[in-house]
Amino acid sequence: MNGKTVELQRARRRYKALLRERQSLASSGSIDPVVENEIRKLEDTHAELRPPFPPPLPDHAVAASPPLVSSTTGEEGAKQSSSGARTVSPSSELQPKSSTQQPYAPIEKWCVTDLDTEPKAHTPHARGGVQPPARRDGHLVLFLLRLFNETHQRSLLGFRNCVAIASLSIAVAVLHCTVLDPSSRIGSLVTPSLLCCLVHANNLAALFMRRPQRLSVPALVVYVCFDIVPSIALDVVAYHLSLTLMQFCGARPVSFGC
Repeated sequence: MNGKTVELQRARRRYKALLRERQSLASSGSIDPVVENEIRKLEDTHAELRPPFPPPLPDHAVAASPPLVSSTTGEEGAKQSSSGARTVSPSSELQPKSSTQQPYAPIEKWCVTDLDTEPKAHTPHARGGVQPPARRDGHLVLFLLRLFNETHQRSLLGFRNCVAIASLSIAVAVLHCTVLDPSSRIGSLVTPSLLCCLVHANNLAALFMRRPQRLSVPALVVYVCFDIVPSIALDVVAYHLSLTLMQFCGARPVSFGC
């Protein structure tokens, strides 16, 4: 009698495990023929395991096996929590693993949102009134490159302007030695440097009228260093050479203050 009871308990545990496995397969929309055969064999061997059939409905017959399986599995789940030992098939062991991995999804989503919000905290510093050093260095490098490019361009002064500056210097020297007194008010205004500046102003104005895009800050820096300064030196040299040659020829300046 004890042997039959032990065998019945084992069959009942096995039957409960198979019912749970069939329920999990039914939830996923699949059927395992092996599980169905084992359940049928256990029901044929032990009549106590077979669930009672409900009374037939008046209008139409409905298969009562799925509701009975769900009801029996609910009772069996409560009993299984108190029982210690149970046997589970390999296909049923995969279901708890997938359920245990689901709680980690919100944590990963929370970490991603934190990473997305971290760079936004630094945006006020980047939008401040202070210009970042990298941007200032970029402007400086661009200015130096344009300056280097302008040094290799054709001179804005031109040969005609150089001839005009030298001619005006010679003319001023002749005026200072014949008509104008360099120490007077009019003679102090008519100087080679003033006429040289007027030539440069006329040159830049004509260039701006023809090609406005040619004039820029690097171009003006190069023009001052490589055109205006040498032209002033040429102006002074031409003026003093003219005075020296006129003195050799016997012409004396109107005033020795020059």
